[in-house]
Amino acid sequence: LVHRNGDNLLIDRNGVNVVNVLYSAIPFDCIKINGLAGDDTLIIDFSTGDPIPVGGISFDGGTQGPLGDAIELLNGIFDTIEHTFLTASSGTVTFDPDGAGGVSASLLQYEGLEPVFDNLGAVNRIFIFMGGAETITLSDDVGAIAGISTIDSNLGELVDFASPVSTLLISSDSGNDIINIQGADASLGAAVVIDGGVGSNSVNFNGALPTLDSLFVTNAAINIANGGLNTSGEIGRAHV
Repeated sequence: LVHRNGDNLLIDRNGVNVVNVLYSAIPFDCIKINGLAGDDTLIIDFSTGDPIPVGGISFDGGTQGPLGDAIELLNGIFDTIEHTFLTASSGTVTFDPDGAGGVSASLLQYEGLEPVFDNLGAVNRIFIFMGGAETITLSDDVGAIAGISTIDSNLGELVDFASPVSTLLISSDSGNDIINIQGADASLGAAVVIDGGVGSNSVNFNGALPTLDSLFVTNAAINIANGGLNTSGEIGRAHV
């Protein structure tokens, strides 16, 4: 558990405090946490402020057990949270508290991971997939937890995330990508933007979505199989 107490960074292991140090006394910018063997969970708690130092946090889950290593992000509110997926088990998350031109975003890097549970509040959420030709799926979460949806890819990490207030952007950077929209939590009412990026891409609406503020798809073919698309604004498509 990584959390903050005033000007002090605290790290607890299995409920026991093992690090309690002034941020100003940290002799390095980035904190690296190694999970080693077994199923490890890194919890970052923002309830008493952002605990991530200037250089960020790097988490290596190490050798995994049957359940896999995980990250939980709890008790914070941000303007923009951006997940970038580099491989099936590595990526970054940035936490921007006040948008462009304000305070610099905090950085979390991870590798050797299985799921990410992101229960933070966000005005805007961005998911960028960098793995190449991949299949990305948006759905309601398996446990049907109120307010939580799931995004996953065969070349990216699974993330359970809280619905954003304003915008949800899904971007597949390169390769011929398939983006399957199976559904989402009923609380998702934001403007949804899906960008297929470079390549021959398709977006398949296979299940019903809740009523969205708007929906815009760019750089991808659109296929609508089941359910419907409901928005209180506009539906748009562009291909460059």
